[in-house]
Amino acid sequence: MMKHNFSMVSLLLGIPLFIAFVLIITIGAYWYRYAEKSYNKNLKTIREIYITNAENYSKYTIENLIKQIKEDEKGTIENKKTILANNVNRAFNYLYQLYRNDKGAFEKLAFFYLSEATFKSNNISFYVIDKSGRMVFNPFYNKPLNVKLTKLTSTDNKKPFLKLIEASKDKDFGMYRQKWPYNWNFLSKQDLGRDGLTCFVKFRPMHWLIIGRYELEPVIYQLKQKWVRQLSLYRYGKHNHGYIFVIELSKEPSNDCFGIELVNPNMPNNVNKCLNLNKSDYVGFFYRKKYLNDIMNKGYSFVKYYYKLPQTDKKVMKISYIKLFKEWNWLIGTGIYISDMNFTLAAKRQEALEEFNSIKRTIAGIMLFTLGLLGLAYVLLSNFVERKISHVFKSFEQALNRSEYLDESKLKIKQLRWVTKNLNKAIKRFKEYEKGFLVSFVSVLEARDIYTKGHSQRVAYYAKRIAKAIGLDEKMQEKIYKAGLLHDIGKIGIPDNILLKPGRLTQNEYNIIKYHSLLSYEILKRLEHFKDLAEPVKHHHEKCDGSGYPDGLTCKELCIEARILAIADIFDALTTTRPYRKAFSPHEAIEILKKEKIDQELLEKVEDVLIESFKTKHKTIAEFMSEQIDNIRSEIFKTDYMTGLLYITAFINKIREFISKNEPFVIIGINIKGISKINYLFSTEAGNTLITETAEVIKTLSKDKCISSRAYADVFYVACSLKENQKIDCMDRFSKEKLKNAIKERLAPNNKCKFTSKNNECITEYIDFKIYCVEYPKDGSTAEELIYLIEENL
Repeated sequence: MMKHNFSMVSLLLGIPLFIAFVLIITIGAYWYRYAEKSYNKNLKTIREIYITNAENYSKYTIENLIKQIKEDEKGTIENKKTILANNVNRAFNYLYQLYRNDKGAFEKLAFFYLSEATFKSNNISFYVIDKSGRMVFNPFYNKPLNVKLTKLTSTDNKKPFLKLIEASKDKDFGMYRQKWPYNWNFLSKQDLGRDGLTCFVKFRPMHWLIIGRYELEPVIYQLKQKWVRQLSLYRYGKHNHGYIFVIELSKEPSNDCFGIELVNPNMPNNVNKCLNLNKSDYVGFFYRKKYLNDIMNKGYSFVKYYYKLPQTDKKVMKISYIKLFKEWNWLIGTGIYISDMNFTLAAKRQEALEEFNSIKRTIAGIMLFTLGLLGLAYVLLSNFVERKISHVFKSFEQALNRSEYLDESKLKIKQLRWVTKNLNKAIKRFKEYEKGFLVSFVSVLEARDIYTKGHSQRVAYYAKRIAKAIGLDEKMQEKIYKAGLLHDIGKIGIPDNILLKPGRLTQNEYNIIKYHSLLSYEILKRLEHFKDLAEPVKHHHEKCDGSGYPDGLTCKELCIEARILAIADIFDALTTTRPYRKAFSPHEAIEILKKEKIDQELLEKVEDVLIESFKTKHKTIAEFMSEQIDNIRSEIFKTDYMTGLLYITAFINKIREFISKNEPFVIIGINIKGISKINYLFSTEAGNTLITETAEVIKTLSKDKCISSRAYADVFYVACSLKENQKIDCMDRFSKEKLKNAIKERLAPNNKCKFTSKNNECITEYIDFKIYCVEYPKDGSTAEELIYLIEENL
């Protein structure tokens, strides 16, 4: 009978216990599913951010290169204008003196002089026309031309000679860029297509216009060849997989030949060959049609396709950015390989997985703890309490989602209050874990830039104290605290070479840094748990007069959270020691804040709160790297990654140090001859190996008090200090033979050649150098003058 009664009680107590168990499992499963969904969403977000950043970097690289080419072309043409103007003025002065000395024979002598000046110059020719536009003198055509030059129309629908006549009415001198005839015997519209600079000067005694003409087509051709060489050597990214490719569009494009490949280090056999528009990748995608169509419509293209990974035969997905450089009819492009990006993302995935596993352990712990409490409660309490407990756990799920606590005061039963109290402890533990996770995550982020270590934690602390001082409730205080922790999360998307740059930033670099608030906003608004923090974080750099960023809002348009964050952020920045200045005291910081364009009414209310908060929170300044590590980081920005030698800018600074100490020294310039041919015959890898081995030989041959630099692709400089009355035979120490022999020992040890051509020729047969040496102060007084002398002779 007792056994039967015991079984019935167990059954009665087991049913509600089973129901509660299922309920908790359901809550746990829902919680786990939410955490897993957030984990997958975070991975997708991180990948999208990386892809976007990679696309932006590709776009920036191409547009920056095009900008450099345009500036180079502009500078070159300006130089040619100066040369042309000087020659025309020289001719004018000579003819004017000739006219004064001998008017009778002037015309004959003048034409003889202009002919001589024309044929002794490579690109400048001289002509004379009268005020009506008739050709008086043409060095290439002796017969008179019975044609009115003012009526001639060039291929760009302009009348070049009429323009010169009209301009001479108002001024005695002028300079224009015009298209002129190819053939003076047959002056027709299609002949007037030769680009060049035209300079005229009015010769009043004879009513002439003396015209100087500088042909630009050879100049532009040389510029194109120069940039083809430079772009062929351009490398960046993981394993140097990043490179530039250039296609010159055909004047009459067809499917068989829409353009000529000028640069493609990844596929050197395609260089100078026609490209077929119907070329597809291995999955059948006609990527050339895609990007050519985009470029014809909008001038640029982002295209995804499968392409050969550099230095392998593996075909992987590539995202390329291609832009039309209209002036030269070039398509210039670059891109990133998805396989390179996946390598970087793997580390981020591992971090996210560890966070997800930690959340799973927390869920499991809370569930086990709660199930234990429920089991005890169901044994002791009645069915009435069971229903109450079910209600409590439903409220627990809702409160947990809102990061709020359950209200114990509404419960009359002591046991239920006890259960609720322990559930609130679990919620508290979860909130503490969330806070700890945020602090840890921010600490990891700030580890990239050790100078700002602890900044986000202090900003969060100051912001919470300000919120409390102005009477905001605890929920709002907690929100502002989290926003303070996460306000700089967007710096994860700022490139290291800008974020970690020693010294002050350029204006353009500062403009890139300013994107961090937008990146923070984009990250937070995609996270359900933190999306209410996105707006305050986005606007923590706004100013009351609308001069801030990113949206230029005024104080009236800003939420209270953003205004609080702005004050806390600036206050911590001012009271923290930075590499370029010492920290201000809190009182000094307050005085500076009063001059800032922030919410001054709010600042006035919390001045004392900030000063008191500083005393309790800001006991130590930001930690700095050791001097050794800091020096190493500084050297990274001065050193050529490929060779380990100094960049040219760092080298010139060293030269200036020598000059400031008035120390005599020599500079030796070393040029590897024919590097482009070696790249063509043996491979780009062979050319790169020759460059790195030459750098190693230069390091070996350099003695004490010598510094070495890689000036650019295949040119090196070595500067050696000279002691008093000491001389140096630089051509002996760095002679051709020594360099060639040392390189041969490295590239063909024991007569085993490392690189051979298709004709079984060894690379050592093509190795040659040109060397030139200058001495300070004998040959020059400035670093620029000495470098110019070397470059002129190399």
